[in-house]
Amino acid sequence: MKMFSSPLLDSRIRSANTQNSERWLGYFVGPIGAAVLNFTVVSYLNVFYTDVLDLTNSFGWAVTFLALFPILSKIIDAGTNVLMGQVIERTRTRQGKARPWLLISAPLMSVAMILLFIIPKEHSILQFALVALTYNIFFSFAYTIYNMSHTLMVPLSTSNVKQRDGLSLFSNMGGNMLPGLVVSLLFPAVLMPMLGADYNKWVTAMTAIAVLAMPLTILEYYFTKERVTEAAVTSGESRQASFGEQIRACVTIKWYP
Repeated sequence: MKMFSSPLLDSRIRSANTQNSERWLGYFVGPIGAAVLNFTVVSYLNVFYTDVLDLTNSFGWAVTFLALFPILSKIIDAGTNVLMGQVIERTRTRQGKARPWLLISAPLMSVAMILLFIIPKEHSILQFALVALTYNIFFSFAYTIYNMSHTLMVPLSTSNVKQRDGLSLFSNMGGNMLPGLVVSLLFPAVLMPMLGADYNKWVTAMTAIAVLAMPLTILEYYFTKERVTEAAVTSGESRQASFGEQIRACVTIKWYP
């Protein structure tokens, strides 16, 4: 990834210890964008399928399809999570190994979000194929890239346990609590009544949410720093355990369930 060697892409965090701008911008404000996308899709995509696209009344097997395909997609998602974890472990850039994927995921998530809501209204087999395809593009590809890299950022940011706890607190508030409240309380009261079952309004609103979320993920990229990765590279301790070694470690530790 030669593009990540550019100083223009360097972290705006320079200190050896975590600081307020990192906590507030990188771990609180930044994750809000991706979290709002995820909560919106999880909460309202089925509403779009049933009330706007009217998929349940298109074919006799439509209800079964809508119930089963997310379950099957979880299997794909589990596989891509493992694959993405291995990709991150093998990433070597000036910006670290997880942070570059935050930046890559920003446009991918926004585009994937828009694709979910531009399914044509004409009932056909192609319509259902696009539903399954776009669903997996978002959850098994774009959001997986973000979620895996975002999850790794706290342990990669510092070896100081107290500082990690502080980053985790801000990350949980920005990535779960605040977006969850916004989507579960504000959206039903304000946004959903405005949209109704109007296809064009849904597409416009979801496109706007997707576009507004992208700068927040980019903000997360610029205001995080992989101190642990940098220290390992500096000390020459850059070897990572192989996938087989990681599996053996998981199943041989005494507290493994």
